Amino acid sequence: MSKTYKASTPSQDTNSLSVLFENIDVLLKNKNAILANPSNYYIHIQGTGITGVYIGYSPLYLGDLLRLWSENSNWIKRSEQSTKYVYHLGGFPTSGLTFLKTYDVDKKSFQEEEYRHFAEYFKEAEAITKSRPTQSEDEQNLQRSKTIQELIKELN
Repeated sequence: MSKTYKASTPSQDTNSLSVLFENIDVLLKNKNAILANPSNYYIHIQGTGITGVYIGYSPLYLGDLLRLWSENSNWIKRSEQSTKYVYHLGGFPTSGLTFLKTYDVDKKSFQEEEYRHFAEYFKEAEAITKSRPTQSEDEQNLQRSKTIQELIKELN
């Protein structure tokens, strides 16, 4: 009997992803306040995270993404023409084949790209997720109910 492994990309909440990227400047400006408050840090936007064959799916929370995008990592791609934010990593750790879901803020468009460096992206994200703030039970319950839309209203 053989085992079958698959890594399907989680469904995306395109409305919440759009809100995230339409307000990226506000979120980055308030990064420290967001990172300091676990109920904000742990906001999950469906469609963000890591999916890999043999490793499954791991969510990335708003705080994880803000840290990845602020720490000069591969998760933000800047060129003269555009700035792209990586919000989902998918692929094959053994071969390195990588599928990135990105948002180009200059073109205001979602894109998919293919690379060969799964481990580089994964290691950066893994380092961030290992140093997440601790959550109390109350904060875990808040995290389940708070949305990116609610956070943006609070920040404005």
